Amino acid sequence: MRAVVQRVSRARVTVRGEVTGEIGQGLLVFLGVGLHDDQFGADYLVKKIAGLRIFDDHEGRLNLAISDVGGAVLAVSQFTLYASLFKGNRPSFDGAAKPERARELYEYFVGQIRAAGLRCETGRFQEHMQVELLNDGPITILLDSIDSLDPRLRPITRSMFASFIERAVACKLEPDEWHTYALNHFSDEELEDARRQCVSCFTKDADVRILAKDDIDMLNSLAQKLHAADK
Repeated sequence: MRAVVQRVSRARVTVRGEVTGEIGQGLLVFLGVGLHDDQFGADYLVKKIAGLRIFDDHEGRLNLAISDVGGAVLAVSQFTLYASLFKGNRPSFDGAAKPERARELYEYFVGQIRAAGLRCETGRFQEHMQVELLNDGPITILLDSIDSLDPRLRPITRSMFASFIERAVACKLEPDEWHTYALNHFSDEELEDARRQCVSCFTKDADVRILAKDDIDMLNSLAQKLHAADK
């Protein structure tokens, strides 16, 4: 799950001339939901956003959270945060969650923001929206729920898993084709690096809750094949 967080003096969303959400001082959050996202990722982003210390204290330092300044959140769904330009210049959004799942997690995110004691205004899901904002700073922060993973897993998740899934989805591969695809489209150095990380991380107890079980099995299988090939 990805979020673009902007510190704003004011922001609002309109749909066909109707204002659906408006705030003064606070945070405008563009939220994108990916194929493999779940509530754990949303909880991570909520915790980070609620605690994000990017408001000025009396000395002008970025030291205060949104609750400290009485600010509000404007949450806007933004599937284009999962755009891929792997093939050509026309973006593909195959990495984004299906609308039903995205709506579910977006609404869950909004509910958790409110449960944290923050006022949260919204856009309107699956509608063409006009977003107006005055970025104060400017200050813009990029957040990704992938950062909640055990640090040992981040390299493989970022360099191998994320690229693996993105490319496989872009090429509309079936899961049973992924192994062959990886062997044909990743360099020896990439595969060796992935093999080492798979063997060292995925054979231990680690926090991999954000990765779907089938994907973990796929990476384990790939690691085992590469490891066997070394012998």
